[in-house]
This record gives sequence, structure tokens and C-alpha cells, in this order.
Amino acid sequence: MSVHSLALWLQNHGVGLFLRKSDPLVGVVLQNFHILGLVALLAAVLLIDLRLLGLGLTSRSAPDLARRLRPVFWLGAVTVGTSGLLMLVSDAVRYSNNDALLVKLALLPWALAFQLGVERIGIQLRPRSLPAAGTALLSLLLWVSVGLAGRAIGFV
Repeated sequence: MSVHSLALWLQNHGVGLFLRKSDPLVGVVLQNFHILGLVALLAAVLLIDLRLLGLGLTSRSAPDLARRLRPVFWLGAVTVGTSGLLMLVSDAVRYSNNDALLVKLALLPWALAFQLGVERIGIQLRPRSLPAAGTALLSLLLWVSVGLAGRAIGFV
């Protein structure tokens, strides 16, 4: 089965067909949930990374901060993933030809894996140290790259 055939099947069956035939307001709601989820996810990432850089929330230890922000991160990740998948199946043929989406989907697993590694290992680093700063900057680079690729989807 080709990518085009799979995309055609996705958008013309089940949830994809339902979304395609629904009121356009449904798409707007999905986009808003996607953005809200992205804000939650990136807020958690940014706060942890700023702590590793020694630039914020210095009254809390990095492990404590990461533990407290974990639910926010996962709520954002699940919201972004669910809404993104629903938007994808609603117009899968168009999205399957979108290079920006392919870049985003290629970067996303790396950003998620790195974030999970940051939560396990990086937060144990001494804030403001070179390894902690490198970890935080790489985390920010990955997530900003995912975000920029996602933003480019509408322009490609």
C-alpha cells in the first residue's frame, strides 16, 4: 500500500470521514486544543530548561520542579498528540505531501526522547554547569525546531 493510498483511506473512513464532513468549527476547535496543548508542553519544558540554565525558579531543585511539571508536560503532550492526529486524518492526502509535516514528525520522537532523558538524567546535573546548560540548550533547540516545522505546515 502506498502512502497516498493509506492517506486516502485514512481521510475517507471512520474518524477522518466524520471530521471531513463536520462543521468547519470542529477544525478550529482542534487547532485551538493543539495550541493549548503545545503551550502546556512547552511551558513545562521551558521552566525545566531555565532551571538547568540557572535562570529561573532557583528556589526549587531541578528534580522537584521536573516532578511537579511532569503532569503538565504529559497533559500537553497527550493533547497535542490527539489533536494533531485528528487534524492529520481529517485531510491526510494533503498532509502526506507536506514536507514540513515530515520534518516535524521526524524531529518529534527525538525531542520527546531527549525530554524524557532530561527528566531522568539532566535534572540531576548541577544547574549552571556546562553539562546542564548544554542539556537545556539542546532541549530548547529540539522543541523550537519541532514548533517551527509545525508552524511551517500551513505554508508548505
